[in-house]
Amino acid sequence: MVAKTASRKKWALLIGIDQYLRPYISRLRGCVNDVELMSRILRDNFGFPAENMSLLRDDQATREGILTALDGIVDRAGGQDIVVIHYSGHGSQMTDREGDEPDGLDETIVPYDSGRSFDPNRDISDDEIYERLLRLTDKTPYVTLIFDCCHSGSIARDAFGVNSRWVEADTRPVEELPPSPVAPDVARKAGRDVGTSGWLPVSERYVLLAGCRDAESSYEHRVQQGDGDVTHGALTYFLSQGLTRPEPGTTYRDVFERASARVTAAHPRQHPQMEGARDRVLFEVHDMQPMRFVPVKLRADGSV
Repeated sequence: MVAKTASRKKWALLIGIDQYLRPYISRLRGCVNDVELMSRILRDNFGFPAENMSLLRDDQATREGILTALDGIVDRAGGQDIVVIHYSGHGSQMTDREGDEPDGLDETIVPYDSGRSFDPNRDISDDEIYERLLRLTDKTPYVTLIFDCCHSGSIARDAFGVNSRWVEADTRPVEELPPSPVAPDVARKAGRDVGTSGWLPVSERYVLLAGCRDAESSYEHRVQQGDGDVTHGALTYFLSQGLTRPEPGTTYRDVFERASARVTAAHPRQHPQMEGARDRVLFEVHDMQPMRFVPVKLRADGSV
C-alpha cells in the first residue's frame, strides 16, 4: 500500500531569468513572472511549504547559483519526496565536449552570467542536469521538470513581436570552452533515447514538460490584465490555468493536453512536449490507469 502523501516532504526549485549580464543576450519579460506564479500555485493549491521552495531570479541565477541550488535540493530530498524543478529563461546549445551528441551540440540552459564570443560560456548542459537528475531519482521517482525555454537552431519571433527564449548556439571549439564537468558514462546515458523535447532520456522516474520540440522556439505570451498586460512563457501561462483549480485525480496528461493545444493555437510554430510519467496525479505519488481508446481517423456513411 502507498504511504500517504502527507507524510512526504514537498520541494521546489524555481528559476526565472529576464535580465542577463551580457547586453547582447536579449532581455525577456515573463520568466520571473512565471516562477512567481508557479510558486503561488504550488503553495496555495498543492501544499508546498514556502520554506521548501527556492526561487532564483535574474542575477541570483548564475551558473554557480543554479548548480548549488540543484545540488542542495538533491541532497535535501528524502526517499519518496515530491520535487519540482522549473526553469524559465533562455535555452541554447554549445559544442558537445563529451562526444555523445550525434549533431555535435549539447542542449543548454543559459544562466545569468553566461556569454558568447569572447566572454566565458557558463551554460549548464543537458548532461549536467541529467547527472543531478540521476542522483535525485535514485531517491525518489516523484520528480517534475518544467523547461519553459528552447534550444532551437533558428531564432524567431511571433507576429506580435514577443520574444522567443533562445540564445545563439556557442560553436567555439572544445579547447576554447570550459572543460566538461560530466563523467563520460553519464554523458553516454544522457545521449541515448532522448525524447522529442530533445532534453533528457525518457523515464518513468520523472515527468518532463518542455516548451517545444527540440528544433522549435518557446515564445513569451502577453495577456491583458486590468489596464495593462502581463507577460509569461506560453507553456507556463496555459499550464497555470489547469493547475489553479484541478479536480481530484487530475493527471499531468489531463492538464498538459489542454495547455498544449492552447499554446499551439496562440503560437502555431510551438508544440510543447511531455515525457515520462504522464498519468501521475499532479504533484502527487499516485498513477491513474489511462482510459483506453481507439482513435477515429474517418467517419462516413455510418461507418468509422
